[in-house]
Amino acid sequence: MKTYVKRMLMAGYSRGIVPAALVSSAFRWFDLARH
Repeated sequence: MKTYVKRMLMAGYSRGIVPAALVSSAFRWFDLARH
């Protein structure tokens, strides 16, 4: 599930749809959720 969300985030980011701040905060949240 998480890898799917990450893939969607990266795809949106590469197309310029998702802001960089949103991507970085999402990755930070994923890192926190993993611990």
